[in-house]
Amino acid sequence: MRFPVVIGLRPSFFLRGAGLLAHGVAASALLGLDLGLGGIAALALVVLGALLAWRAGRPSIVGLKLLADGRIEIAASLDEWRSAEVIPPLRIHPWLTVLRVRSEDSAHVLAIAPDSLACEDFRRLRLWLAWRRRPGTDLRLGPETVSG
Repeated sequence: MRFPVVIGLRPSFFLRGAGLLAHGVAASALLGLDLGLGGIAALALVVLGALLAWRAGRPSIVGLKLLADGRIEIAASLDEWRSAEVIPPLRIHPWLTVLRVRSEDSAHVLAIAPDSLACEDFRRLRLWLAWRRRPGTDLRLGPETVSG
């Protein structure tokens, strides 16, 4: 793998669809209740607001830069990179990867589905997360030995 690996992220239609389905199921469960006309109108406004927010939603992180020394950089826009660290725990699966990253001024939880990025980039990200060198470790002494 050649470093740095720059990965562009885009919204996942799979995750958006799952969220929309969950909201639809919750709304249909509420429709079974006797809410009256005012309650149904309020529920319709909430659903409309959720749909508008869903359509206007932009990811807060649009790019990841994976570095050879185990560090990661995040981008809120593709021309502004900030150093960050991966915070455990993280989940790496073939269909969903969830990781937490923290920079100097913010923390983010990234749920990355296979349709959020190119297939090869998804494989590289999962591989890097599983085998990355943790900053502050000396691999010559073993993966859990901290140098210094």
